[in-house]
Amino acid sequence: MTKKKYYMILDTETTSNAKTVYDIAYTIIDRKGNIIEQANYLVKEIIEHPFLLGILKRDKFSSRKYRETYAERYANEKKIVLPFLKIRQNIRRAIRNYNCPVIAYNVAFDYEALTNMAKDLGKQSFFTKTTQIWDLQNIALYILCNSCLYTVFCDENNFVTDKGNRKCSAEIVYRYITRNLEFEEAHTALADTEIEAEIFIACVNRRKKMHTELTGQIFRHPIWKERCKK
Repeated sequence: MTKKKYYMILDTETTSNAKTVYDIAYTIIDRKGNIIEQANYLVKEIIEHPFLLGILKRDKFSSRKYRETYAERYANEKKIVLPFLKIRQNIRRAIRNYNCPVIAYNVAFDYEALTNMAKDLGKQSFFTKTTQIWDLQNIALYILCNSCLYTVFCDENNFVTDKGNRKCSAEIVYRYITRNLEFEEAHTALADTEIEAEIFIACVNRRKKMHTELTGQIFRHPIWKERCKK
């Protein structure tokens, strides 16, 4: 009997300079895309620190989200406000319990932000040395975006950068797999893990086995980005 496999889709929200992580969430799914467990945390050291909260409120990327989303959540959902190292402990426990890889879209960004914040608090790393880290963006580039259908989709809808490359953000890839051209990414951690879980399952359904070059190694060698160029 095949042992059931689980996957942790992780997302963080930071200020525009990626130095202040304030929203962390994960969604754990099985291979069919069923949601097994979810968690969402606001970082206590940021949300309850007057100076750092001031940075968040003034930040060009985060200020509107704070007014529209996080201020109300902080007032009404105190239980999700935890110290950063407690959040790390909870996420490590979930990874261990489900024996799952950590998957994120452009995972290097989340990995670096979490690792740097852990170091600022006197810890060497957010993850353990044995944590599997997968880059969903590169998986999607190879499996979904490396196709004639994706090429036509981007060209017909003008999802092309100023430099002439086809766009491959999570928002655009999600529009592709759902054909929902009006979709806009929430850019809140939990909501983003949910759409990225759907992207991952779309990749799984097209390629039943995740080979080494599409998983662990791809974190260090993002070799598929050239495939989205015109």
